[in-house]
Amino acid sequence: MWRGEAFQVKLSTAALPGIALGLGGGLLGVVLAPLAPGLHMGLVGLGLGLVFPLSMYIVFTGSLKSGAPRRGVEALAPVLAVSSAILSLLLYLAGLPWRPLAASALAFLGLHTLLQLVGWRRREPRWPLLYPPIAGAVSLALPLEGLGVVELMLRIGLYLDAPMILVVSLYTVARNYGRRPTSQLMAAVLAPNALALALAILGLGLHATLALAGLLAYYPALGLHRAPELLRRASRLPGPAGGTLRYMAASHLLTIPPMLLSLHPQATMLVKLHLLYIGFIGVHIILHAPLLLPQVARVKLSKNYQPIPPALLSAGAIVRAVAPDVSYIIVLAALAAAAVQFRPEGVVGTRGLAGPRRS
Repeated sequence: MWRGEAFQVKLSTAALPGIALGLGGGLLGVVLAPLAPGLHMGLVGLGLGLVFPLSMYIVFTGSLKSGAPRRGVEALAPVLAVSSAILSLLLYLAGLPWRPLAASALAFLGLHTLLQLVGWRRREPRWPLLYPPIAGAVSLALPLEGLGVVELMLRIGLYLDAPMILVVSLYTVARNYGRRPTSQLMAAVLAPNALALALAILGLGLHATLALAGLLAYYPALGLHRAPELLRRASRLPGPAGGTLRYMAASHLLTIPPMLLSLHPQATMLVKLHLLYIGFIGVHIILHAPLLLPQVARVKLSKNYQPIPPALLSAGAIVRAVAPDVSYIIVLAALAAAAVQFRPEGVVGTRGLAGPRRS
């Protein structure tokens, strides 16, 4: 019987195709928004909403255990997760059923995550890491309520991307704000999402509003109720450290207005979808990508941590409800600002390729 001892892979290598295709496809989808709405929805919802975060989550959960190559089933699970996610995107583009393969990708992601938790020696709780792939897979398996692809992409955002953001931020960024992930804190943040998912399973239409409202618990859990103190501390830190802390705190605060607007009684499902993807998920991608991508893609990025791109995304999300064309221009400006601000400056581990260093 094959046991796979000879099969091994580094998690960054397994995840890199998904990171590249998910991010590239999602950005292409943003550009195509006014020209091909259906293509835009799939590329953004499955590229930036499924393929890219799934691939980054593989690297993140693996890093909590070790950076060593994985063997056997522990190597096969992330490969199958990324491959299934990419294929589900291709099936959507071809007009073929894609949900079963997307749910399978999340099942493989859950298996990968479970294998990383075997022999866990960290003090932090383990169970929250399993919640995003489980909740995401369950949400995709539920019957539709009549809104088609908009409803499906909103489910992915609410029950996969949002929990991933909550968990990853509480395990990493929260430490910079003086918080430590505990079981009680994780439970308090994820409980509203789990309750909303239960309502979705029962077919109750209020689940999206509850899931969005539950995201507001994320901010005090992170420690952002102490934002003025954090910004003062950032101004006292020397060099890039102060700029990085200020950039993170400002970016997180900029996601609050879109989330509050998503709770407006007149906000339609489509409005909620854009507020979530642009004003929350998009801001977090621009927040985390410059910090994490160099570790995965081995590319040095300039360290100009000004919160201009997240501010533009937050504004674009809010404006989208009343002026979609203006919002489109603002979002493109945000992406252009991010490309300039975080431009490549060389390859990690090499010298003489990066040019003059920036402080």
